[in-house]
Amino acid sequence: MLTRELHAAAILWIQRNIEHSFPNWATPTEVAEMLDQYAEEEQIPIERVIEQIQEHHQDGAPEPAERSEDELKLGKCCACEREDATVRSVVMLEYKSPEPGDGCWGCFQCGLPMAGAVAVLCDACLTGRKPLRFACLGTPADNRRVPIEQLAERFEHDLAKHPEELALRDLAPRA
Repeated sequence: MLTRELHAAAILWIQRNIEHSFPNWATPTEVAEMLDQYAEEEQIPIERVIEQIQEHHQDGAPEPAERSEDELKLGKCCACEREDATVRSVVMLEYKSPEPGDGCWGCFQCGLPMAGAVAVLCDACLTGRKPLRFACLGTPADNRRVPIEQLAERFEHDLAKHPEELALRDLAPRA
């Protein structure tokens, strides 16, 4: 079983070595299944795969590769201000953006306009759960940021219009 820290490192390792689109939010079971599948396909013991992840983790993340012209560019990380290929995660914030429109999130299901603030994070800040310092203004690639403290107005889904969320709440154990 992977520790929480190694779980995050395994996700990054999978994204770099096996499947670029593997989700950052993958569960421990999904990570284990992907690693088992890789070990089987490569005909190497799972222990060797874990060693590779540990070595990669101890050495630190490699330098990001050069970007191609069509690669997603999200600007500076909203936690550490790094600007490289590892800035690739977009987070929807539960606050209204000072500039609604392009670069914001909304919800068709509950009728929220495109006014929710977003932030972008590099892999290290995402896996290290670094606190946000900024939110994006406009599209992330515009590289305009606002201090997170300036987001004051809440912007949340109307859960009454999200029956899937209500169903999950009904399944949760009661204290």
